[in-house]
Amino acid sequence: NIYGIEIKSDADTYTRLAKQVKYYNLYIKINPKSLISYLKITIFIQKLIFNHIIIAYIISGVLQNKRVFFITSIMSLPFNVIIIASLFVKNIDIITVGIVTTIGWFLHIAIQLPSFYKKGYRLFGAVTDEFRSKGGNSEALYIFISNMMFQVCFLIDKAFVSAENGAVTTINYASNLFITISSVFVVAMSNVVFPAISKNYEEGNIDYLRGLLQYIISIMFAIFLPFILTVICFGESIIRLVYEHGEFTPQHTRITALLFAIYTLGALGYVCQELFNKILYLDSRYACTVTGTLAVIGLKPLVNMFAVRHGGAVAVSAATTVLLTLYAVNVALTMKKVTGSYADRSLLSTLLRITLGGAAAAAVFALFKIFAPRLTGGRITFVIPLLCCGAAYLAALYLTGTIKYLLKKGAAERAEN
Repeated sequence: NIYGIEIKSDADTYTRLAKQVKYYNLYIKINPKSLISYLKITIFIQKLIFNHIIIAYIISGVLQNKRVFFITSIMSLPFNVIIIASLFVKNIDIITVGIVTTIGWFLHIAIQLPSFYKKGYRLFGAVTDEFRSKGGNSEALYIFISNMMFQVCFLIDKAFVSAENGAVTTINYASNLFITISSVFVVAMSNVVFPAISKNYEEGNIDYLRGLLQYIISIMFAIFLPFILTVICFGESIIRLVYEHGEFTPQHTRITALLFAIYTLGALGYVCQELFNKILYLDSRYACTVTGTLAVIGLKPLVNMFAVRHGGAVAVSAATTVLLTLYAVNVALTMKKVTGSYADRSLLSTLLRITLGGAAAAAVFALFKIFAPRLTGGRITFVIPLLCCGAAYLAALYLTGTIKYLLKKGAAERAEN
């Protein structure tokens, strides 16, 4: 037999809903102590996973900074193998899945440790005076601080809106959607271009590095502009399709879509944290990334104290986007000291042509909104205007020669390396 038990709560607590089904205890028999034990185990596993994720990506960042790219590019293979293998285990429970996931994340660390130690780094114990004189483990600390900005900001946001009914859940949905989708593009781009960035920096090819940076900016803008437009125009429809079931009401859909759109506007800050920070690491400009991150984290609670009183979760998420955008501006200005001025006429022309493509997509959406509003707001039919907007965007890029330019530029970069 299969039993489905759905536990609902008020205000993100473990208190039963006021409208809980009558005679609930007659239908559901569960030991409260056992439930608490399961919750404690779940929280413990979540903490383990969180710690392993942090350590794994710190080691990855340090190794990439030392031109170790093969191991860092395949570090997820053991994780994928063990997760896929667990799917074939019959009657596996949620606790076992959590344990398997934790082991998988530990394997992210284990596969990188030989290279990490070979480069002279240590997780525990003493290091040589020579290694310490070259910066030693301090690099790991700097990278750790610089890479935690987004995660800490989201945790602070959740803490400040915890008194607002359901706000923690909506922020959790919105932030997870943003990070999950954005990281697919950012991590892929980082793995592809960072070896070339590192190689040309060490060889002193600053002119080539500047051109590569311009290409990265163009590609990321071409990817994130339609992503942002999709979230703004179709975010509510997408969330309705995926999440609007049971207690997840249309009101939850609207607020989650709004928070998702607001966080997405801070994509520039996320790109800087995950991609452009690495360029500054190569030049040992940790002061910019560390002080910038600490400034954002330090200002966040102060800004949230004001924001939560005047706009709740919406104002809190908007404050995060503003602070992360300011961080991105700081990184952009500092990168000029490494590569020289990269915002030349060619880059601005490319960004303008991509923006025209975005304008074409927005115009198509506006036409659907005026003449066929039921299609844009339908649970499934929104896919039709979404595809039309995508076609308009690609057509505009093709007609302006942007697609040809980006493909040709990419081929030239690959040939050079």
